[in-house]
Amino acid sequence: MATTANPRRVRVPYAHRPEALAGLTAKDLIGTVNPFGPAGANITQEATLWEAVIRLLTHHTRHLVVVDDQRHYRGLLSDRHLVATSPVDEKALQRRYVKEVTGLDRPMLMPGTRITTIAQLLTTHDVDALPVIGEHGTVVGVVTRAALVQALADHGPVGPSTNGFPVAR
Repeated sequence: MATTANPRRVRVPYAHRPEALAGLTAKDLIGTVNPFGPAGANITQEATLWEAVIRLLTHHTRHLVVVDDQRHYRGLLSDRHLVATSPVDEKALQRRYVKEVTGLDRPMLMPGTRITTIAQLLTTHDVDALPVIGEHGTVVGVVTRAALVQALADHGPVGPSTNGFPVAR
C-alpha cells in the first residue's frame, strides 16, 4: 500500500545519528508551514473564538499563532483552549474573543534554543507547542511536541529486536 508523506512532518538532516540529537535547536524543529504564508495559521487577538475554530479546521492544525496588527506575537491558541471554553457552541464562541483566552504567560523559544530546553519547557508547562520568536518579536514558527518526538525517533539509537520492532539501546 502506498503512503503519502505528511508535508508538515519535520525532516532533520541527521537521521539516526544520536550524537546529532543534542545539537538540535528550535530552528531545526520548526515545521514547514509558515504561519504568515498565504494560508498562514495565525489569527489576530481581536478575532472571535468562532473565527479561530474555523481557522483551525481550515488549516488542519491544532495551534494558531495569535498576533497584533504588526504581526508581533501575543499568544498561542490551541484546540485545548477552545475545548476548555464553556459553553462550546457557535453563538457563545461568536461572543468571545481570542484575547480573552490567550496571553503571554507561555514560554517562548529563540531559534537557537536547544532541544533539551525545549523538552523541559514543554513538560514543565504541560503544553503541546511553543512559539519560536525571532528578532523584533515576530514569530518564526512553532515547535510542537510531535516535532520533538519525531526528532527523537529520527535520531535515537535503534537496535535489532526479536519481535520485529526496533529496540532502543
